[in-house]
Amino acid sequence: MTPIPDSILRRIDCLVEASGMEGVDARELRDDLTAHVLDALDHGVSPEAIEERLGSVDDIGPMLRRSERPRSSRPDPNGRASLTETVLGDARFALRSLARVPTLAATVILILALAIAANTVVFTVVNELLLRPLPVEDQASLIDVWPDIEGGNSFLGFGWRDVVEYQAVDGPIDELAGFAGTRVILGDGPAARPVVAQLVTREYLPMLGVSPAQGTFDMGFDEGMGAEPRAVLTHALWTDRFGADPGVVGSTVVLDGRPVAVVGVGEAGFRGHFIGFPVDLWLPLGAAPHVLSGFDADDRSRMPFEMIGRLREGATVSAAHEALSGVARRLAAEYPDTHRGHGVGVTPTTGLDHSLRGPVTAFVAILSGVSALVLVIACLNVGSVLLVRTMSRGREMAVRLALGAGNARLVRQMLSESSLLAILGTALGVVAAVVLNDVLSELFYTLSAGVGLELELDHRVLALTALAGVGAALVAGGAPALHVVRTPPSSALSARGERPGVGWIRSALVLGQVSVSVVLVVATGLFVRAFVEAARADPGFDADQVASVLIDEPNGLKELIEQLEGVPAIEAVSMADGPPVGLARSPLRVVLPGLDPPPGSDDWVVDARRVGARYLEVLGIPLRSGRDISEADADEGPRVAVVSVSFVDRFWPGETAVGRALVVGGETIRVVGVAEDARYLAQDDDPDPLVYVSLGRDLPVPPVLTLRAPSPEELSAEIRRVVSQWRPGARPVVIQSVRTVLDRSLLPQRLGAALVGGMGLAALLLAVVGLYGLVQYSVTRQTQELAVRLALGGTGRNVLMVVVRKGLGLAVAGVFLGAGVALVVTPALSGFLGSVGPRDPVVYGVVILTFSVAALLASWLPARRASSIEPARVLRGG
Repeated sequence: MTPIPDSILRRIDCLVEASGMEGVDARELRDDLTAHVLDALDHGVSPEAIEERLGSVDDIGPMLRRSERPRSSRPDPNGRASLTETVLGDARFALRSLARVPTLAATVILILALAIAANTVVFTVVNELLLRPLPVEDQASLIDVWPDIEGGNSFLGFGWRDVVEYQAVDGPIDELAGFAGTRVILGDGPAARPVVAQLVTREYLPMLGVSPAQGTFDMGFDEGMGAEPRAVLTHALWTDRFGADPGVVGSTVVLDGRPVAVVGVGEAGFRGHFIGFPVDLWLPLGAAPHVLSGFDADDRSRMPFEMIGRLREGATVSAAHEALSGVARRLAAEYPDTHRGHGVGVTPTTGLDHSLRGPVTAFVAILSGVSALVLVIACLNVGSVLLVRTMSRGREMAVRLALGAGNARLVRQMLSESSLLAILGTALGVVAAVVLNDVLSELFYTLSAGVGLELELDHRVLALTALAGVGAALVAGGAPALHVVRTPPSSALSARGERPGVGWIRSALVLGQVSVSVVLVVATGLFVRAFVEAARADPGFDADQVASVLIDEPNGLKELIEQLEGVPAIEAVSMADGPPVGLARSPLRVVLPGLDPPPGSDDWVVDARRVGARYLEVLGIPLRSGRDISEADADEGPRVAVVSVSFVDRFWPGETAVGRALVVGGETIRVVGVAEDARYLAQDDDPDPLVYVSLGRDLPVPPVLTLRAPSPEELSAEIRRVVSQWRPGARPVVIQSVRTVLDRSLLPQRLGAALVGGMGLAALLLAVVGLYGLVQYSVTRQTQELAVRLALGGTGRNVLMVVVRKGLGLAVAGVFLGAGVALVVTPALSGFLGSVGPRDPVVYGVVILTFSVAALLASWLPARRASSIEPARVLRGG
């Protein structure tokens, strides 16, 4: 840095003294002159030329008058400088200028970093869920084929023989592959761990364009159902578990206690076509009897498989749907007991399950809107801060214009400061985003028991981040810069207070910031309240003391139940055809004597559970009337049923249900009890009509035992011991408490509350910082006025009230403006709020109170300092 000659320093002192300024204003002018003399020296202007431009004290007025002439008439001292020199000079000036206000610079950088990090993370999630192409060949021609079952949902599947018949369809479909996912235990002993296996037909991997990185994909597809399985490892499992050892191919691994030959390794980057549910290894579909509990290839009621296909060139989704629907209609006619009402749905492959696409897309849209609001709030906040900074530099700009700087140079250098802040804020934001991405990936996996999103920053994410950061800084810093250079320098130098128009601009910025923040915080409150209400919701049974146990062996379960009930900590055990809480519906077609079915149908479709003796007792579901299913019902005699209160309210309102009959498949089932409602679908908020039908001699495959104990998950080792004694070689596939399942089902509410809640907190902090800055700036600009008030007999309390009234009045206006906007826009969130209304008065009341208290504190702190100033000292300019 070139030192300033003593002669120029003396001339600066003279110029400051001649300006008539005192105290803080005099020090600011001296700092401004010194900084811009250094800037001129760095740009090659000679000391003699600088002294000449400064002129004598007597020339200060004419100099300022000359500076008010058209700027284009003055030569640009930098006109001969190269672009590189100009950029470097502007960068040096920006660094020097920001170094004089480190608190302001740090505030702006942190604000930008917060907004950039939030938007980077959100765009990364959007990119992963909706934008990034799947790692497959020609995704545009792929189709998902899913069961369209009356009264069911897409979490149901197809039977193995169904897949074979659908694969025979020609015409618009080039290939059709079946697959099914399951968990298996890889290894034995202490190193054993669960992994996700996917059973696939021959067509699956080649159809998706996946090639082997090692070995082959020949898993023995021609050997038929039940043949000894062979495995293909994903590249990720091969690398993580086996250290990318080529010798693994051709060796054997242990899966569920059975040796399995490894024939190949898939290519890097492919772990299945579903987003968020990565696969670890592939097995042939013929291995189903070995890894799917109770699988029977001839049992058409077992439907664990899904399908994905590829269209022929020029074929359409609708043509494929029509062709496959013909097969569905034929199967429904041939097998009415298991396929009646079963249709087929066909949609383009996106990597998301059909039933999840709508909710995921809506959630991503909401998350994108929230992150955009955070960016808007940050822009308003940065604009407000930079406006204060720019307005306080009016005298500096006037002096620089007098020294020969043009408007373009002044704007360029002020934008250089904004750009430097943007670069630093963006860089810090990207670093924070990388950390948040890792945290969010772990959060997804931990909270959802296996959901794994590979959140990676690619070039599009980084480009959008940089564009957002620079754009925010230019928008926030450009307008104040243009405002300053349009102000005559003589009036800028002589100005003692805030310029006309500046006050309302700052007030408008803070008003907008507060109102937008209120909208965002209201949305945050709704998500948090929805999560709290969902977590507190009563499922209708004692979820904390109930666990489900999936067993491989369906025979001899009565003896196993007796042995489990012999464990002191286990109070009671029953069985059912599924866990107490799950994702898939279990539709049952029933005829209700005396009640006409819906138009166009011969019966009603309701949800059902096939259960064993004392099932309601084990779950702790109270009976409204009648009795539970007994041992006699489960062992022999005609089957009976217990219906829920919702079932009675819908079909027999105001009537006695006990003793009535249901007809299922021609069999008459007598109702023996009415049970209170229970929520058995994890994704539903309200219970649907439900029928509990006794199992009789028809045991479920695979069976699910339901047991009651004070701390069921702590009994895993004891349960495994009992099962191994009952059937050596058999093992429980899954042991989990119902509370765990319910907690995992709250993933959407939990993530929504966490993500939106974090942004809402950031918005609240930004709003408070903006309001505090406005009040503090107003106090600083009005110090002389406040000192006069105190000198004329005003009290500190009066001064405090004046300042607080200004800040609080602006905040209250912003709060009610934002609340009004929130009332209009929050109904769009209804699908994510469960039982909480989008205009919940509790949320609005808490938000208004929170902002009011925050505004009071943000106004009171600077007001307290203003009320304690010393009038004599201020008026003397000390």
